[in-house]
Amino acid sequence: MLKIFKFSVLLTAFHFYFPASAAGTASQAEVQWSICESSPQSFLKKSDEEFEEKSSRSISFLESSDLFYLAHGVIFRMISKNEEGSVKIKSTIKIDINENSPIDWQWLSLQDHKCEINIYHGKESYSCSMDNKDAGDQPFNDKQIEMVRKVGGIDFDSSHLKNMKVFGPLKLNKWTSKKTDLDFESVDIPGSEPIMELSIRVPDAEKYQIQKKYDLWIQEKGIHLCERQSSRTEVLLKSTRP
Repeated sequence: MLKIFKFSVLLTAFHFYFPASAAGTASQAEVQWSICESSPQSFLKKSDEEFEEKSSRSISFLESSDLFYLAHGVIFRMISKNEEGSVKIKSTIKIDINENSPIDWQWLSLQDHKCEINIYHGKESYSCSMDNKDAGDQPFNDKQIEMVRKVGGIDFDSSHLKNMKVFGPLKLNKWTSKKTDLDFESVDIPGSEPIMELSIRVPDAEKYQIQKKYDLWIQEKGIHLCERQSSRTEVLLKSTRP
């Protein structure tokens, strides 16, 4: 069975760690569970839920060979899919936030960004991200690169991208429930078991209520959770590390 490694900094009371204006930007929470079934089909059968399969996509990451950026809570992700006969690429930079993060909140408040709470089986963390929905030859734009400096506190410019390695592409399969807002994703790893994740985005005020509801649902359906509940990104990067 796939082993899951602990990654994100756990924040049990992040409202005390961040300025009220910053914490207030996270009106949404993503509640997530790492699934360790034998296959996506095993999960779908046990769930007895009407999941609709979406078109497959591919996911890639940029990272240094020693996983420096992952260790500092910075993720460079690219997702591509076929759309109207052409390949569309969306890039995202996502940064984990903790009480020691040297964040320029004034700068961030003026940008097109998203901050949200992440919950893995009751373990809470906080992150902010910025997308480039039409990435081309330069997948990460100037604002995203500036975010690495302003939010991640890392000395970084576009020249650093040239020295980073591409991890992927990996096939990303997604199913969405027809009845609820549940999403189920599975990433194919050559020579290994797929990495699977169940998630749902909810208003911040409802996150614990929804978590308890689906904790019980998972238990009743006999769905196997991974021993360690953590970000799938670390597992993906370590599984595909050259």
